[in-house]
Amino acid sequence: EAKARTVVSIGPQSQDAARGEGGAIYPITLENQGSSSKSYTIGVTGAESFAAVRISPSNLVIVDAGETRQVFVYVAARDGATLGSHVFNLEINAGSKMLQQVPLTLNVVEAQTRSAMDKWTTGMDLRKGLATLLVVLIVAGIIVAVLLLGGKKGSQAAEEMAAGKTYY
Repeated sequence: EAKARTVVSIGPQSQDAARGEGGAIYPITLENQGSSSKSYTIGVTGAESFAAVRISPSNLVIVDAGETRQVFVYVAARDGATLGSHVFNLEINAGSKMLQQVPLTLNVVEAQTRSAMDKWTTGMDLRKGLATLLVVLIVAGIIVAVLLLGGKKGSQAAEEMAAGKTYY
């Protein structure tokens, strides 16, 4: 019988994240080329001082024989993280055996200030913009109505509108 193999693929091993705002996603693909299910444990060490780490869907993954599963490691730079490159380790274990230890890099960069367009598209600013647009449309409607009816006396115009008279 052929020896059971696990093929591990890791996405970009160096990524950028904005300090206090952003994070990076490191995708990991586990392919079980064996003839029986295997359980894998995913762990991260060395990131505690500069980042918050989350593993999704879980740090424990069961992969059936001949199947492939993806796991995502989310690494978010903390507010107090120093700018620059930070190296941490990704560890993949099958049972009690370490399969792979991979150094990953998170390059912490300064958070960008938001542009006026970004602010406009946020929910609260968008609601304010829509309310302003509605007010402008109502005022424009009033102005058009006054201009159309301006040449006639108010009551005469109202009677003609009620009667459905149309002039061409």
